[in-house]
Amino acid sequence: MALSEIKKKLGDNIAGKFHETIEEAYTGTHLKILWIGRRTQKEAVRQMRRNATISLHVYDFASFVLMNKRRIHSILTTKSGFNELGLKVIPQLGE
Repeated sequence: MALSEIKKKLGDNIAGKFHETIEEAYTGTHLKILWIGRRTQKEAVRQMRRNATISLHVYDFASFVLMNKRRIHSILTTKSGFNELGLKVIPQLGE
């Protein structure tokens, strides 16, 4: 999803560089990709309903649920809704 958005907004070259960076981080020890199970999906839907005024999608709430389980408190994103959920958003929006 992120790669598609980057390609749409910034072009093929930047999207390719982003993909290479993510692949490099994933093959090292800097990035983990987590698959969600049914319980996480249900909790994400519950969080989405509970926070209906926050403009995030169900997969964003799934990320939020997984981050809470792993005690991750900051996220690299341009979605300010994560800030409303109490996460530290990097880069800080509005700067």
